[in-house]
Amino acid sequence: KNPAKLSLENFVLHRQLEWILDTSNRYLATLSNNQFVLNIKWESTGRSQGGLEISILDKLSGKSRPAQTYSGGELFILSLSLSLGLMSSIGSLFSGLRLTPHFSYEGFGSLDQEALNRVLTTLTGLKNISTVGIISHVQELIDTIPQGFLVDKGLQGTTIKQFGV
Repeated sequence: KNPAKLSLENFVLHRQLEWILDTSNRYLATLSNNQFVLNIKWESTGRSQGGLEISILDKLSGKSRPAQTYSGGELFILSLSLSLGLMSSIGSLFSGLRLTPHFSYEGFGSLDQEALNRVLTTLTGLKNISTVGIISHVQELIDTIPQGFLVDKGLQGTTIKQFGV
């Protein structure tokens, strides 16, 4: 029995989502300069138990806003925080196993310089995520990443060069 009248399955999913959002919010606090917070959105109507939707609180306005009202850079930071939180949560669940989570992102070009610096600091400081795949044309990001591949499309075809190995 619980106040939201959740089934056992939904209760477990709710608790897992809370845990992932707690972890994601640690990244989001840094990446958004404490502007945003992710929460579970509850819309209980009578017998319905609400869903597992995520709401985004904008601390500047004090209100939750729909995702479509955020800029490209803001959405990128929100998405990156969720991905980092999910990967960290999975990593801590399976600490005895050797996991190498991967994820890819393009969107660094939508960030202003201050936000890009926060993202770079966060990514270079990751301890519990062993591999991050990044797709970007932002030179500062490319210069910061210690190893990877450069893909160049030319008239003679595509070339791939590995660096920093």
